[in-house]
Amino acid sequence: MNKTISAANAPAAVGPYCHAKLAGNTLYTSGQLGLVPATGALPEGVEAQARQALDQALGRQAALGDPAALCARREQLQQQLEQRRQEHQALTLALSALEQANARLQERFSPALNRLAGEYLSRLTGQRYRRVSFTRELEGSAATADDLSPRSALSLSRGTADQLYLSLRLAVCRLCLPEKPPIVLDDALAAFDDQRLGQALDLLQELAQDQQVLLFTCHRREGELLTGTPGVTKLALP
Repeated sequence: MNKTISAANAPAAVGPYCHAKLAGNTLYTSGQLGLVPATGALPEGVEAQARQALDQALGRQAALGDPAALCARREQLQQQLEQRRQEHQALTLALSALEQANARLQERFSPALNRLAGEYLSRLTGQRYRRVSFTRELEGSAATADDLSPRSALSLSRGTADQLYLSLRLAVCRLCLPEKPPIVLDDALAAFDDQRLGQALDLLQELAQDQQVLLFTCHRREGELLTGTPGVTKLALP
């Protein structure tokens, strides 16, 4: 522990230095004159000056505080520091274990996810895009049968990019949610052209055979295409 000491009962330091420095268990003090703090004058006589200097030294010691209390506080802080170090080490080990488990899970899960999402995208695009891949951050790419390398989602049209990520969401729902909760889509088909919209609705109807699908939209196309479809309920919200 390093501490700068400024004693209230000692004259102000003359020059660019302080009254004392505490470095660990060692106290370094500046030279001491028997100056009276209030006046800056030296008392008359050596004895008076020595007494004044000793009084100022005692003032510095008082500014430091009780040595026993300081030692107890230091031990307390050292114990807290050691506890924090142990907690940090435990958290670091836990984070490392989670990252390794996540990597192993993704290695097993990614092939199935890419395969199923690829099947869905192929359905949505009329067999044009047949292969997809997603990074660990779920950044997607897709490829046609003629592509030498996959196309990043950023290079796809708005509609195709939306179809790519719709395929991803549907595949995740199938693979990761065994309870099969409702699939909720909010204007997810807005950028689809009419042909791909029809293909998307066909796929959603197929998935709805064993999993409820809720499709919200502010467009009329979906409702018109689904009119008269068995098992489809249309609600117009105010």
